[in-house]
Amino acid sequence: MSKGVQASAARAPTWHFLQEARCRAPVHMQVAVDMTRALASCRAEQVGVNALLLRTIAGVLARRPAVNADVFGLARPRKRCYESVHAKLVLDKRLGGTRVVCSAVIPRADRLSLDEIQQHIDFHKQADADRSPAFASMRLLARLPHRLGGFAYRRAIASVRGRHRINGSFTLSALGAHALGAFHPVGGNAMTFGVGRIAQAAVVRNGRPAAAPVLNLCLSFDHRVVDGAEAAECLDEIRRLLEAG
Repeated sequence: MSKGVQASAARAPTWHFLQEARCRAPVHMQVAVDMTRALASCRAEQVGVNALLLRTIAGVLARRPAVNADVFGLARPRKRCYESVHAKLVLDKRLGGTRVVCSAVIPRADRLSLDEIQQHIDFHKQADADRSPAFASMRLLARLPHRLGGFAYRRAIASVRGRHRINGSFTLSALGAHALGAFHPVGGNAMTFGVGRIAQAAVVRNGRPAAAPVLNLCLSFDHRVVDGAEAAECLDEIRRLLEAG
């Protein structure tokens, strides 16, 4: 960006978020998931794929408290584990006419039913970023002078409770409406999942090739919090649960 160019007020919250995310040490991995049974479950439950992904991931993190964590402190950084699993879903919105990234945090997602998670998703998707109380904090950051907004954001996420409430335990960024096979976003927590489109691909069943709807589930994890083997085990467990339906 050229010297002197200012971020638009609407996108200032994204700038503050990205500035803090620079301290992370992201490592990327992905796995192909046969979504045949998962899609059948979604149709039976009358929910979207994102609801199933959020609940499945939240359940896995609840059983693996070591990855439901983050790093706090600058002078003496320490890993702190969260007591519950909050899921964050990234949303595409418009604020003051400008296209922006918003997020919806679903508290205790591991304890919710698929229908309850879908209700949270529907509410936040339909909410007006310019008026809804759900996005009041984002509007406040956008109105503050840039430096003051950055300070306010850093202070809000400094505590364990504050960061958990704002950034959740993990992030799901879904761009399945676009022709993306895979992508690796980095969120404001230790584990960020990227979801592209579900496309027909070749799989092997009973030793024979077959066509199936396949999702490339991508994971970006903060190596300060999670090691590679543990992240791989987590991703593989999510795959097995989705493929089991």
